[in-house]
Amino acid sequence: MAVGALLRLAVTRGLWLDETISVEQAQLAPDELVQDLAAGDRHPPLHHLVLWATVRAFGDGDLAVRAPSILAGVLLVPAMYALAAELHDRRTGLVAALFGAVAPLLVWYSQEARGYVFVALFGTVAVLGAARALRTGAWRDWLLFTGASGLAVWTHWFALVLVAATYALVLGTLLARLARRRPGTPAMLARLGATGLLLAALLVPLGLLAAAQIEATGTGGGFAGADSGGEGVTFYTVISNVSWALLGFHSERVTDLLPAVWPLLLLVGVLTLGRGLGRPTALLAWCTLAPVAVVGALSVTNPSLFEIRYFIAVVPLAFVLLARVTSGWTHSTLGRVLLPAAFAAVLVVALADQQLNRANERRYDNREALARVQAGLGPRDVVLYAPPELRSVLEHYAPRLRARPLGEALPSRRQAPQVVVVGSFLDQERYRRVVDRQVGRLDFERRRVSRESFSGVTVWRFR
Repeated sequence: MAVGALLRLAVTRGLWLDETISVEQAQLAPDELVQDLAAGDRHPPLHHLVLWATVRAFGDGDLAVRAPSILAGVLLVPAMYALAAELHDRRTGLVAALFGAVAPLLVWYSQEARGYVFVALFGTVAVLGAARALRTGAWRDWLLFTGASGLAVWTHWFALVLVAATYALVLGTLLARLARRRPGTPAMLARLGATGLLLAALLVPLGLLAAAQIEATGTGGGFAGADSGGEGVTFYTVISNVSWALLGFHSERVTDLLPAVWPLLLLVGVLTLGRGLGRPTALLAWCTLAPVAVVGALSVTNPSLFEIRYFIAVVPLAFVLLARVTSGWTHSTLGRVLLPAAFAAVLVVALADQQLNRANERRYDNREALARVQAGLGPRDVVLYAPPELRSVLEHYAPRLRARPLGEALPSRRQAPQVVVVGSFLDQERYRRVVDRQVGRLDFERRRVSRESFSGVTVWRFR
């Protein structure tokens, strides 16, 4: 936990668009926040309400608004230990905790003022509660299963997929026990039914919110941010998402290279066959793979859904599986140490590249770019930005700038001696086309002073 906390506190980037939208929403009154979510967002309210309380208590500084995610990311480490120890043994739990502490993707989303790591934490605890409930039948474990499931869905709609898969697994297991007339099974079925009704009651308010969101924005809802339309389920997207889940986000060159090592993943899969990993591993594999399969099926109608953050709840489960494979594949004591250590070393190298490489495709250095923009501006100068949603970024980092979205009308020299254009998400044609056209007009009408590129952000300056 200490290692995980230190890595998550060492934040190397500023807020990106989606985070500043969350911070902006957290400035609203609670009733206005819920209304805003209903009218133009795509998320349940739990993380937004936690962020609302955080902003009131600690302000809206970058570290403050990321504190809930950092805390959830640290708590995920012992949750992974507990799940692995419950299903296997203490040694597997320690390896799972090690992987959870240094896994690049889990560190990345633990440093983001969004709710994705909340889903990972609550999803892991829900599976832990289910495993304990099947073993003990105690009310506290059924309630742990139910409460964590409810919190996961209150954080993100796609947590429903993991919750449904876990409930199906528990029900199937109990029905199989009932067929074999295992003692105590009827009582466990009754407790599953009772806690299922409790979960349904917890989700009723969310149903009303979901209906309002669908009516207001459609099933996509809100601004897609970095979504690029997606390709749905293809061989490349599957391998890419697997590489993101295991090794995190990197530069375009590394991202293109990682899917090329898929034969190695296939070889690892073949080597693990027949190793006697046991029923607990099979059950965990179901909870890991079933949600991905469902999201893949949903992406047939909306290709952008097949993206790692929408099934991040299964990533800790995948690392628990890897902890079992690396610590149990060989019966040699030395091998049980070297294999997990080697994989952890790979994770640490991938983490360093993800955090420090400014060519990382998921990195947006808005803070650095806007600090440079402000340095040379006069009181009459104008900043034009695209896409329009960058307004929340500018209001967070540069609220005093004279700024407006980049549109058809450009300011004259009398209106603005200097014009600065800030463009982001230029890998998307809809934004790149607007920026290219207006920058071309400014090149014709004015003198270009500079063009600076930051991670995910480009700045042009004209006089």
